[in-house]
Amino acid sequence: MEPNANVAVPLDDAEVIARLYRRLVVLIGLQILLYVLVQTLTAGSRGSLTTAFLGLVAVAALFGIFITVAVTAYKLSARLGAGMPILWAIAMFLPCINIITLLALSSKAQTWCRQYGIKVGFLGPTPESIEEIRRRAVTSKFE
Repeated sequence: MEPNANVAVPLDDAEVIARLYRRLVVLIGLQILLYVLVQTLTAGSRGSLTTAFLGLVAVAALFGIFITVAVTAYKLSARLGAGMPILWAIAMFLPCINIITLLALSSKAQTWCRQYGIKVGFLGPTPESIEEIRRRAVTSKFE
């Protein structure tokens, strides 16, 4: 489908979807980094109280990120109309499946963004693209 920057997209939808999409990608990146940190700490010096404490803090942070990822996936899939948002959220809790789910949800979000002429970068929709949508929304009110 060709990008169509002239198609009217509700400003609220574009901003919310862009924010959720970017948040989901960043959270998955943080999740991977924390997992590597936890593995490094547990493989490091065993028996050290400091290492055990840092490992516990990292595991708690990882759990918080898991919850936030699931909630974000639920909200994003609901906004995109991707069907059964609860299944998307549950899939984010399953190891290895969450990466596949992220790719599928990311593909849907990218398709939605292209449909409305929103440029997507490494971390999701670019801030410049969202700003362009805001400008179009403001100027369309005066026309």
